[in-house]
Amino acid sequence: PEPGGWNRIQVQDWAVTGSPTVRQRAQAALDSNNDAKIAAFVATGKDAADLADKQDALNAAQQAALIQSRVEQM
Repeated sequence: PEPGGWNRIQVQDWAVTGSPTVRQRAQAALDSNNDAKIAAFVATGKDAADLADKQDALNAAQQAALIQSRVEQM
């Protein structure tokens, strides 16, 4: 593939195999059909999406711990 083609192939893979936010944002980059946007997603977007999903998981775990502690206090 041409240089932009490798980015597109990588993002297509992430659109299937990535975490929820990665899949959503990868598909949005692909839907743009814009090589610059796809390259930007490869450069920084995937890492940002991974961090967003990790933060969501951490928030969910903290919320579960808070609920558990409240239940135990009843």
